[in-house]
Amino acid sequence: MTARPEIITVTLNPCIDKTVQVCAFSTGATNRILSSREEIGGKGINVSRALCGSGIPTLTACVLAQDRARQLRSEFQDRKMPLLLQESNGSTRVNLKIIDTTTGEMTELNEAGQPIAEAADQLWTQIEPFLPTAKLLVLSGSLPPQTEPRIYAQWMRKSAEYGVVTILDAAGDALQYGTAAKPHAVKPNIEEFRALVDAPLSGIPQIGSHMRRLNAEGIDTVVVSLGADGALFAKNGTLLHAKPFPITVGSAAAAGDAMVAMLAVAHLRGLSLQETAKLACAAGTLTAEKQGTQTASFGEAAAAADQIRIEDYSAL
Repeated sequence: MTARPEIITVTLNPCIDKTVQVCAFSTGATNRILSSREEIGGKGINVSRALCGSGIPTLTACVLAQDRARQLRSEFQDRKMPLLLQESNGSTRVNLKIIDTTTGEMTELNEAGQPIAEAADQLWTQIEPFLPTAKLLVLSGSLPPQTEPRIYAQWMRKSAEYGVVTILDAAGDALQYGTAAKPHAVKPNIEEFRALVDAPLSGIPQIGSHMRRLNAEGIDTVVVSLGADGALFAKNGTLLHAKPFPITVGSAAAAGDAMVAMLAVAHLRGLSLQETAKLACAAGTLTAEKQGTQTASFGEAAAAADQIRIEDYSAL
């Protein structure tokens, strides 16, 4: 490892992302697959891919079943990105993503994964020596069965002892407990955010009110992704709606992960909220245009950032 990482991404429940394209997908019927591709996925892994080329030293830490360990090591060696990989027993779960080419809609069928026993603790033991010089820890993705739902919150508090801030992208109990631990930033999608605040949320003023409440409770930056409608960004009393430019959707599977990557870049580079919103939304938009779980690069996002339209709702 030639450089001490500034960003560490964590993935505890990786998967094989299998993406298939179908014309006029119909449930309860036979559907012919037009194309199919497979990649090793997982939110933190995708965040690292999007950070490749950003110039920020990044360490990818994950637990992965032995059946795919060699493949991921080979990929990250080719990318010249360091990898901390804790192997676990069992096989890697499969997430099937069905994309209807006529509508652009994606249907997901995600396996839960295998229990990872002590592998998470063993991974933390590998991560901790890097924390004294790291600046940012990204905790993202679902947790494997039987994993303590407070684990992200626990790791956030441990990281804070080293002065490392965290970005959280999770759902359910992991998001609920993690938010209570006050990460620097959170990025749920709108459905995850509704569950977090336990409210139906209709319209930007109502969503923004709950986002600002999280700001007031100690979370510096709150981002809620809205799919094709872009994303909302809240910080220090400012509420922005970043609206994407038109694209032909390929697969939106890793769009949120690319946004998280740009949130990390923006924090380390001290960007304003408007600059952050443009960069993150551009990364998500360009990623949604790609196939499978490919991500837009930092360079691509930076070049397209000025195409993102920003609407200021701070006065609401």
